[in-house]
Amino acid sequence: MNNTKYFICDKGYCSSKIRNILTNKNIVPIIPYNKRNTKDKNKIIKLTKIQKEKYKRRIKIEHIFSHLKSNHKIQNRYEKYINNYEGLLYLFFIKRICNN
Repeated sequence: MNNTKYFICDKGYCSSKIRNILTNKNIVPIIPYNKRNTKDKNKIIKLTKIQKEKYKRRIKIEHIFSHLKSNHKIQNRYEKYINNYEGLLYLFFIKRICNN
């Protein structure tokens, strides 16, 4: 069984420091290369076909965060106690799972 851990994120996290930290912890970074201020085209790191497929699945997580932010009670944490806030999160995810 493949126990490889991946770190999938957008171009905002593209830095050699982050990539080095992840590889030292045996985590495979799937981060598209940010081309800003890159004069040498040979330094651009391209994603493999398998990495591109994994990166496409990231949109599901982005949609969940979008729905979380649209719910004002969860976005701003109006609850006084953390247990109540966690309960709201559980209810939100149960609702998301049941609707799909």
